[in-house]
Amino acid sequence: MWTIDEALEFIREHQSKCVELGYHIALAGGVLNKGYSNNDLDLILICIDDEPFTTIVDYFKSIFNNYGILATTPIGYHIRFNNDIDITLIVRTRIM
Repeated sequence: MWTIDEALEFIREHQSKCVELGYHIALAGGVLNKGYSNNDLDLILICIDDEPFTTIVDYFKSIFNNYGILATTPIGYHIRFNNDIDITLIVRTRIM
C-alpha cells in the first residue's frame, strides 16, 4: 500500500537527481486521486531537457534493484516494477 505522504517523500527524495537527468517526477493514479493505493504507485516522468530516456530508466532501475524490486515489464515508455510501481515517461519531440 502507498499513501500520499509516502509518495511525496519518495518524489522529494529523487526529484533533484531526476532534474539533473532532465526530468520532473509527477504523481498520478489512485494515490493522487484518493490519497492512497492498495495496488501501486503511479509516477510520470516528464522530460524537461534533451537527455536520453535510457539515462532516467537506468537511474530508477538501480534505485529499485537496491530494494530487490526488478523491472518486470519494460514496454516502450512504460515500466512496471514488481506490480508495485508504474513509471510512464513523457519525452519531448521536436516538430520541424
